[in-house]
Amino acid sequence: SVSAFTDIFGEDTGILELFAPGVSKASAVQALKSQTGADRLIVYGDNLNDLPMMAVADESVAVANALPEVKAAATRVIGSNTADAVARDIMQVYSEAHTDS
Repeated sequence: SVSAFTDIFGEDTGILELFAPGVSKASAVQALKSQTGADRLIVYGDNLNDLPMMAVADESVAVANALPEVKAAATRVIGSNTADAVARDIMQVYSEAHTDS
C-alpha cells in the first residue's frame, strides 16, 4: 500500500509511506501483541497513517496536536507530543496497572 500525507509539524513537509502487501502499522501491532502475549494493546497516534492501527487497538490515544480525524477516532486525547505526553501517559498507565495488582 502507498499513502501520502502532510506532516503535522509543517505543511511544507510531505510523508510518503510504502508497505509490502499485508504489511501495515495495524498488522505490526497485532503481531506484536500476539507474540508478547499482551492482554491489551494501547497505541498512540497523531496523523492519518495511524488510523488503521488505532482501529485494531484495544485503546487508541491521540495527542493534543494530532489531526482532527485522529482525535475523533481516539478513545482519549492526551497532551501534545512536543510536551512528552506519550511518555508520561505510558508511565501513568504502567503505574496504574501495577497498583491494581
